[in-house]
Amino acid sequence: MIKNLSLTLLLLTGTLFGQPLQAREVIDINQDWQFSSSDLLGRAYSETVQLPHSWNGAETWDESLQRLVGVEYSRGIGHYKKTLFIPEKLRGKRLFLKFGAANYVADVSINGHHLGQHRGGYSAFIFEISEQVRFGQDNRIEVLVDNREAPDIAPLMGDFNFYGGLIRPAQLLVTEQASISPLHFASSGVYLLQKQVSSESASVDIKIQLSSLLQTTNMQLKTRVLDHSGKTVASQQNDFNLTQGDSQASQSLTIEQPHLWQGKSDPYLYQVRVQLYNNGELQDEVVEPLGLRSYRVDAAEGLFLNEQPLKIQGVALHEDWPGHGPALTLEQRQQDVDIALDMGANGLRLAHYPHAKSTLELADQAGLVVWSEIPWVGLPVKGVDSRSNAPGFHDNLKQQLLEMIHQRYNHPSILFWGLYNELPAEDYPLLLELQQLAKQSDPGRLTIAASAVHDVEHPMHKVTDVQFWNRYFGWYRDGVDDLGPWTDDTRALRPDSPFGISEYGAGGSPRQHSEGIERPYSMGDTHHPESYQAYLHEHNWRSIEARPYVIGSFIWAMFDFSSSIRREGESFGLNDKGLVSYDRKIRKDAFYFYKANWSHEPFVYLTDHRNIYRTAKQVTIKAYSNLEQVELLVNGESRGTRRGEQGVFEWEAVPLVDDNNSIQVVASRDGQAFEHTAVWNHSILQPMMYALSILIAEAITIAVVGALLLLFFYLRAYRMAGSRYGTLLAKLGLYAGGTSWLLLVLGSMTLKLVF
Repeated sequence: MIKNLSLTLLLLTGTLFGQPLQAREVIDINQDWQFSSSDLLGRAYSETVQLPHSWNGAETWDESLQRLVGVEYSRGIGHYKKTLFIPEKLRGKRLFLKFGAANYVADVSINGHHLGQHRGGYSAFIFEISEQVRFGQDNRIEVLVDNREAPDIAPLMGDFNFYGGLIRPAQLLVTEQASISPLHFASSGVYLLQKQVSSESASVDIKIQLSSLLQTTNMQLKTRVLDHSGKTVASQQNDFNLTQGDSQASQSLTIEQPHLWQGKSDPYLYQVRVQLYNNGELQDEVVEPLGLRSYRVDAAEGLFLNEQPLKIQGVALHEDWPGHGPALTLEQRQQDVDIALDMGANGLRLAHYPHAKSTLELADQAGLVVWSEIPWVGLPVKGVDSRSNAPGFHDNLKQQLLEMIHQRYNHPSILFWGLYNELPAEDYPLLLELQQLAKQSDPGRLTIAASAVHDVEHPMHKVTDVQFWNRYFGWYRDGVDDLGPWTDDTRALRPDSPFGISEYGAGGSPRQHSEGIERPYSMGDTHHPESYQAYLHEHNWRSIEARPYVIGSFIWAMFDFSSSIRREGESFGLNDKGLVSYDRKIRKDAFYFYKANWSHEPFVYLTDHRNIYRTAKQVTIKAYSNLEQVELLVNGESRGTRRGEQGVFEWEAVPLVDDNNSIQVVASRDGQAFEHTAVWNHSILQPMMYALSILIAEAITIAVVGALLLLFFYLRAYRMAGSRYGTLLAKLGLYAGGTSWLLLVLGSMTLKLVF
């Protein structure tokens, strides 16, 4: 009871943050949920949690669990309970429970009454509780969240962790008997379809979903469009008879001389207020954003926003933070968007599932263009479980598409609805159905898909309005300069089809280095040098930038993210292709290459500066900057000034002294100086220190293997001890075991020193 005191006082006093209760109230119920579950070891536990919450988002980073089970995580059932006092004064109102998302199956009950089940992990869902609540009493809410694999729910697979929990906030909605419906796909119930938009005028069709428990009633529907100053720039009012049940109303508005939403340069937003009145008394109100813009794609010239060319310089983003999984706070989402903006990105691909509306609100306000997609994820290999023949899978995929579109309909940042990622060609028939459903639900936007199928002329690549491609040249296949020729070949085969690059990149660890360009193995290699990641991005992006017909690209990825199937780079359980480390603390070299080309904020950055121990007597030194000239100083002595090429400045054959070396790159603009400094150590002992460090790192492996060999020979010797000449054989066995161990150590040292 005490835990819900603030909500109880709010409802009893009829105030919300000091303001009188309005016709509709949206009340936060994220505090003090009692949660119980069991971990990967089967140990039961319970705790008090706040929403959003994921119970296994922290498991892979629990050191005690890591030592026992590695980077696996439990996919089981979590039980959430909360007591909520509902005052008597709310009798006669309509009450709804709304959850932002639950991975993957949620069963919701109140006071023992099962309200229903929602299947799908990344969309909001809502239940009306008006008939089940006990007014003037405590009410017990229970949510059972099942995170186990389900053959009828997408995604079935993916290179990311499928964490469980109530991963987004929860709300209690209070409305009058007649309201703008919150039950229509758990959306706002208001849909703003932009028709003709130009600098002269903009027309908007408005669809409003209504719900009433009353008999036929005369109602008034008032809609106003407000600018930044609060001035009404367009309005409409309709009188109509609202009947019991669900219905729909329509309106149309025209805004003269509109202020357009121009992306990052001017992300101007209007506010649309839709109000429902009964005989002059306000019954309900919904407020939605409106960013007026037109856009189109051209196969030869790319994307146009408000008839101005816009090349997408985008990044892919997962909802994933260490210890939190997808259960992110608004502050964490803001930080992710801010880092992308600092790099100069103008687009977000929200992979590989619908992200929270709060991220879209941030994108609207920042002017970022967005690709939002459903979780139909696979691999372009026959037999991989990207789809299921289980009853209900197709229907569930369509449900998730409809929920994504309706819940995010009014966000101007969204230009593309994504229908799949890396599916085999065999999934073509279902794709046709999804395309038709998307266009029926939202005729004002384009559909898009990310393919890795090599046959670019396959019919599946002609379904969506725009086709993008996942192409990892220089990482999973071919070389870093092969993206350009492939793009030209694809253009020749598809001259009338707009396309872009949805994924490209490479793994990179800011704690692993190489002198010179050293290409690692893409999968399973424990050495992912930071310098190769930056080298690949330089070459791949130049190929994209040089081709105006490419709509744009989305780098994979903005941040490292958790993936239990990964065993590579410096960490297990991480996909390390991010330009920024998982904890957001380290911006890798490649981040600054893009900042040099995408951002106007002046800076200079010394690449590979974390590689402080050097073995070569002469080195190539490279800097990234968006300034015109950069000077290099080594131990205080100038090594010359360079002009950059696409943000890259290089000095070759720079000698180092046998000691610490001060490396400094400096530049200036308008009298303001910028610099970046590092200290590198060069010594003739470095090769020996390098070999020694490797041997130390492998000491445990050598010891374990050697111990097993000794045990094997000891057991063999013990068995032979009672036979003829057994003592002699036993001694020979033990000598052989010891010799094998010694040879193993010496062989390892020799190989490391040579190679």
